[in-house]
Order: sequence, then C-alpha cells, then structure tokens
Amino acid sequence: MRIILGVFLALVVSADDEGGVRVISGCLEETVLLPCACTHNLDMEFKWQMDKPRAILLLKYNNNILSLGDSYKGRAKMFLPEESNNCSVLLANITADDQGKYRCRFYDQKRHIKKFVYLNISANYSVCQTNNSNATVFRCNATGRHKDTVIEWRSDGRLLTDSAQTRITHNITSGLYHFSSELIATLKSPPTCNITAKGLSTVVSDGCTPTGEVQQTRSDPERTRHRYTKMISFILALGLCLVLWCQWKSFPGRSDRNRASEPLC
Repeated sequence: MRIILGVFLALVVSADDEGGVRVISGCLEETVLLPCACTHNLDMEFKWQMDKPRAILLLKYNNNILSLGDSYKGRAKMFLPEESNNCSVLLANITADDQGKYRCRFYDQKRHIKKFVYLNISANYSVCQTNNSNATVFRCNATGRHKDTVIEWRSDGRLLTDSAQTRITHNITSGLYHFSSELIATLKSPPTCNITAKGLSTVVSDGCTPTGEVQQTRSDPERTRHRYTKMISFILALGLCLVLWCQWKSFPGRSDRNRASEPLC
C-alpha cells in the first residue's frame, strides 16, 4: 500500500511540476516579467529558453556563470543569486519575435522541474477616422510601432476591397510608423476602419483631437500676442504725446504771448 501511495504522490508532483502554460501579456517595446518560482535548494543548472515557435536559448546560469542568447543580450535580467527562490526573468524592449512559449527549467535536489509561460505581445495604435460632409470619402489614420500593419475597412460586417466603387490607399513612413487609408465609396451604412498587426493582438486608442480644442489651443497665443501689440502701441503713442506736449510747454516766447493775449483788468 505504501508503495502504491508513493508512486501516486510522485505522479501528482510530476504533473504539478509540468503544470499548465501560464499566459503573460506584454506590449511591444516595453518590459515584461516572465515568472518562475524556484526553491532555496536550487542546484546544478538553471535555464530559460523559448520552445515555440522555435527553440532559442534565453539564458543559462550554472556555477555562477551566466550565458545569454544572442537576441536577448542587453535585454534580459535575472534575479538569481540575489533572490535564491526567484528564477524569473525581466525582459526589456520586447519585439514581435519574442512572442511564444517559454520554458523555465531547474533542478531541486536532483529533480528536474519545468515551468511554462506563453508570452502574448500586443501592439498599441492611435487611430482616427474622419469623413467628408457628403459621407463618400472616408479617411483612417493610425500610428504605431509595428511595421507589419494593415488597415481594413468594414461595412455591415463585410470586408471592403478595391472595386469600381471603392478605392483604398495606404502610406507608411519610417520611425514611428504612420498608416493612412482612404476609402471612396457610397455605402448604406458608415464603414469602420480596423487595424490588424501580423502575428500580434492590437490595442486601439482614440487618436482624434476635437477640432475646437485644436483651434482654441492655436488661437490663444495669437490673441495674447495681439493684445500685447495693442498695449505696446498705445503706450508708445501716449509717450509721444507727452514728449510733444512738454516741448510745446517749453517753447521760447510762449509765456509772453500768453500774457499779451490775456485781458486787462
């Protein structure tokens, strides 16, 4: 009975060690923590690697010697040996290529333990959609940091494509990528533009700035400059009048003429 119970417990521990896959989310070009709790009895080799979509070494730590994979140099930080029970890795400046399934492997009293993490990466976009007064020309502008991006137009749940009634154009500029699309069509229902990123999930925020706020921001400095210009002009004119008045008061012979013109009592 003890033998059967021991075998059962061993299977349970092994299943827990293998465990499920923990999903971690991160944003493109930001920092993410790949968690892995280990034990104080950690010995032999500690290793992180990507399993899927390809097998790549992230880091390996053995006998106080740290080895990093080429694509992770300068980006990966571990917490061992300062924290003896923390085998997590802090991964900075994550890219689309970092998305995938990772394995944390270590030994505890000669037992081989593995834990799995799936890193899901999303790309952030700022999107603004506008249309003309006749609702026949629709424009979509997006800004993001992922180059492999496509703007799609949909109306009534239907994907719109180029045709005699529909024209879609795209433009991309380097650096912080700017995407624009123009749809020319007469539709029964207003279309919406959707952003898709190759291999990544997307997070979209409103990139439209209310026109009134833009005009207010631009007009305030103009009104201030105009007010100061009028004030300076008034001060200069007043100063000129005072100078002329003082010169007129001090003009030679003025006092005699004034007295001559005064009536005699």
